[in-house]
Amino acid sequence: MSTKILPGGTVYNLSIHLVLVRKYRRKVITGNVLRRLQEICEDLCKKWDCQLVEFNGESDHCHLLIDINPKVRSLCVCQ
Repeated sequence: MSTKILPGGTVYNLSIHLVLVRKYRRKVITGNVLRRLQEICEDLCKKWDCQLVEFNGESDHCHLLIDINPKVRSLCVCQ
């Protein structure tokens, strides 16, 4: 997580800690699924000009720490 500066001189440091949980916390996320989820999240972060700082998880949930750009609505990242 680092402070960024926009062209107009605006300084920002926006991060989201997002936890994705399976319904009833069923243990269905395998190692392959977790790796694929990480690939998808990295691609989406590039699309939104954001940075995936951390990604990890277990069989029933995963954690994402994302540095977001203020041009992107944070609600878009969570949908």
